Amino acid sequence: MSYRNPKQFVDTQTAQHYRNLQKTMTGITDDYINTIKQKQAAETKRLKEIAKINNERRIKQENYRSKTGQALNNATGDRPDIFKKPEVQGQFINAIDNVNDLMNLPVLNRGQRVYKDNVNGLSKTIVGNLTDLETLGGDYQARAAKKNSMGGISPYNDPSQRAATDSIFSQGIGGKNTFSMDLSQPGGAETKYTHTNDEGETFSFTGSGLREIVADPMREIIVTIPDETTNMQRIANTFGYETDQNGEPTGEIKQRYYEEQKEQFRINEKGDKEYYKTANEELFLQDIKQESIANVEALLRPNQLALWNYFQDTSVDDKKDENGKTLYALDHKFENEEEEQEFLNQLSASYGTYLSGKYFLNNKKVVTRTEKVKQPEPPTEGQRKRKIATETAKTVLKDMFKSPESYFKDRKINGRRVTNVSILPSTVGTGEEQSNILQLEVEAGTSTAKGEKTVFTEDVTFDLSNPARIRSLIDMLPEGDNFKTALKKLITTESINPLLNSNK
Repeated sequence: MSYRNPKQFVDTQTAQHYRNLQKTMTGITDDYINTIKQKQAAETKRLKEIAKINNERRIKQENYRSKTGQALNNATGDRPDIFKKPEVQGQFINAIDNVNDLMNLPVLNRGQRVYKDNVNGLSKTIVGNLTDLETLGGDYQARAAKKNSMGGISPYNDPSQRAATDSIFSQGIGGKNTFSMDLSQPGGAETKYTHTNDEGETFSFTGSGLREIVADPMREIIVTIPDETTNMQRIANTFGYETDQNGEPTGEIKQRYYEEQKEQFRINEKGDKEYYKTANEELFLQDIKQESIANVEALLRPNQLALWNYFQDTSVDDKKDENGKTLYALDHKFENEEEEQEFLNQLSASYGTYLSGKYFLNNKKVVTRTEKVKQPEPPTEGQRKRKIATETAKTVLKDMFKSPESYFKDRKINGRRVTNVSILPSTVGTGEEQSNILQLEVEAGTSTAKGEKTVFTEDVTFDLSNPARIRSLIDMLPEGDNFKTALKKLITTESINPLLNSNK
């Protein structure tokens, strides 16, 4: 390699162009570098702004998760048997996460907006549903407490449905309760509460269905025996009772129901004869017949059957009562119109009879006259005691001579304790005339010698065929004079005296 000197431009103009070209290349390089630096600075700024936005979005999302999750916890805390299940909690978590994803989108379509709105309002929806469940539950428990009475829950409801309702409304035990939701419907989430019993049967109640039931109590889930007491009282007032100037019932039965009725009497609390008349039930039943028919025909079919069963019921397990009246299942289908009409006729008759007895007649009587009856003088104290003594003496006399040992042993005769009792045959008389001797061993005294106590006894005998000896025995008893007198009278009575004979 040989060394060469740089090119020399003798032409001054050419040299000037070359120098200008060098300056231009240097300027382009500087501008490019500056442009890159500017772009880098702008990108750095943009990335910082994106990081800030992402951080704010992340904070916003975490706040949404926390706020929405806490709201759902508060809404569902009262019913852990429904909401504190992994599958239910999973539904809540997925819904919240889905809304978080929607937050990253600049624009939402209609379905996405509906979903987001439903999730945002879910806690409020659940609180409303639980309020409805609590409202229905309180009413349900009140009706359940009435059992088989008007306004009570009919015992003929399907037992599986009854158990499911117990569990959903009253937090009953048994089976499994759970929750599901549809977040795609406009106007709020459609929620559903499901009970699954141990046999795998499921029963569901939607949130909208619960709202309908609360708004319209006649839309029953469980069939109740209709509470017809208000209607019955109204009919009784309209047909049966006198009214005041304002048209209000006075409580006095109309006189037409007492006309031509047979007069009866009873002894009142003063002992006088009180004559009275009872109202004519048959006439009243004729008057209310059409109203009774109209009332029962206006009832829904399950309520008709429940009311019939209430009037006829003896046992939930029986298909007929003791009078042969049929007990109907709530879904009973009549074979034809004639059978159904006969059922309605019988139900109306039962309705009227119940109304008449409970709200109209109710043992109401009109007193027509009273007759004074002379009352006997009350017994004196002496008479009362003598009567008691006479009644007691009959029993005691039998005990004395049927079981003398149990009667006399350890009792005091003439002040001395009886230590032993024996019945000995008499040495007087033979055959049927022979009687018994009652021998009582009684304490005669005591002696203490050399530190030992000795009790002396003696025998006292009574010939049971000798009334005088029996009277002597009675005199020795510790009972009172009235009692002793009654005993002495009895021993001379033919119906009692044979007890004393040894052969009786």
